[in-house]
Amino acid sequence: MRLKLLIIASVLGAILGSVSSIVIVVIMLGSVRQALNPQFWAHGWLAFVQFAPPFLAAVLASIFVYRHTSRRRRLQLVLSFALVLLLSLGTQLVWLLWR
Repeated sequence: MRLKLLIIASVLGAILGSVSSIVIVVIMLGSVRQALNPQFWAHGWLAFVQFAPPFLAAVLASIFVYRHTSRRRRLQLVLSFALVLLLSLGTQLVWLLWR
């Protein structure tokens, strides 16, 4: 396995996904305080908008890792997809709780 490629692509994908998601939430809400309001999350479209960028970043990072490895492609694809999602969603959770 190309561990360096897997880690670098996953970290960059997580940064891209979490930062873009955080920026979208801040732009749409205007403040972080409203993001913690449960009534605002009753609308399903905001949850979709927030979780779409990390998912897209995970797909793009997985495709990149798949195309640039020669062995165990499927395993590395799944690992990079899971790492990007876990890192980006963890970053979002820490950001929301820290604010």
